[in-house]
Amino acid sequence: MPKYTRPVGARPFLDESGAVIDYGKRWDGSPPDDSYSRVSNPKRFAPLQNIADALIEHLRLTYLTDVAALEHSMPDTAKLIAVTPEHLDAAPLVFRFTSFPGVEIRAGVRYREAFPFCGCDACDETWGDAADEMERLVFAVSDGRFGERIVLANGDSARVEHRVESAGQGGRAGSTAHGVQVDPELRAHAARLDRLPNGRWQAWGR
Repeated sequence: MPKYTRPVGARPFLDESGAVIDYGKRWDGSPPDDSYSRVSNPKRFAPLQNIADALIEHLRLTYLTDVAALEHSMPDTAKLIAVTPEHLDAAPLVFRFTSFPGVEIRAGVRYREAFPFCGCDACDETWGDAADEMERLVFAVSDGRFGERIVLANGDSARVEHRVESAGQGGRAGSTAHGVQVDPELRAHAARLDRLPNGRWQAWGR
C-alpha cells in the first residue's frame, strides 16, 4: 500500500529588514488591533494546496474511491475535487481549492473546515499547523474516526454535531447551535446519519 508523504513546504518570507518572519511566534501577548484586519503574505499558505493534491492522490491509490473534478460557479474557487468512497456508509470528502490560497474541506454531509482557519495576521497561523489539521481530518475520515449527527428539535430548530478523533488519542467535538434551517435536505441528511452503524461514518475500503 502506498505511503503518504507530505510535499515540501514553502520558502521563508522576509520582513522589510530582510529578517525571516517567524510566523506562529510573532506576538508576545495580544496582537496589535490592526492585525485582525490585515493579511500579509497570504502565499505562505500555498503549500496547503500541494498537500491537498497529495492527499487526494494518496486516497485514490489507497482506497476504493471515485475522484472527480466538479463543475462549479463558486466565487474565489480555483477547483473543486470530490473523493467519494465506494461504501455508502463511509463519509465522502470534497476539497475546495480557494484563490486565497487555501483549502476548504467538506466531510460527510454537513461538516466543513477551512485551512487556514482564518489567515489574518492576528491569528498568526502557519501553513505547517494548518497542514497538520488538514491531514488529521482527512485520515480521521478515511479511517472511520469521524462522526456526525443531526438532532431535529421541535419546529424549525436543529443542532448539527460532529466529532473528529485522532489515532490512539482523544477527539475533538463540536456542534452548530440551535437555529440551523430545517429543510427537506437536512431531514434527508439526518435520516442518512441515523442509519450509520453505531451512529458513525465507517472506514473506507482499501
